[in-house]
Amino acid sequence: MDRKKLHTIVAYYVKNNTAEIVGEESDVIKASLTEKLYDDVKEEILKSEMETQKIKVRKLIEEERKKHTILDMKNLLWEGFFLAFLVGLLVNQITSVMDIFKGIPVVNMLITLIIILILLALTILLYNFKYTKDIVKKITEKNNQASDDER
Repeated sequence: MDRKKLHTIVAYYVKNNTAEIVGEESDVIKASLTEKLYDDVKEEILKSEMETQKIKVRKLIEEERKKHTILDMKNLLWEGFFLAFLVGLLVNQITSVMDIFKGIPVVNMLITLIIILILLALTILLYNFKYTKDIVKKITEKNNQASDDER
């Protein structure tokens, strides 16, 4: 609705609802009623615009959360691939130890055991520091999102 239409409607309303009021106070009452009507219309428009903006902001936040979740999943897949690779190497080395017990010299067994310990330590460190940290972060984010959604 443009201003001209609004002004016409307000003027018509004021004219029809104050027709029987006469005297010195008539102009004051008409001005007061006109001002009140404009204020009411302005308030309604502001409420409507605020709701529209809230909906837009919520949509933007949700889109950002989805993008963030996709990126986190992508990183998690690569980290999982790396961890699986380390576990595969570890299993391969353990298989070598089994072969050592079947008759390979002791020097080779020592090197293989050192490699096993290094791979095992890397795997445990990666799992403990990276995945538990990510899991705690995800749980915290979910709790924060739940509390934000309740508001």
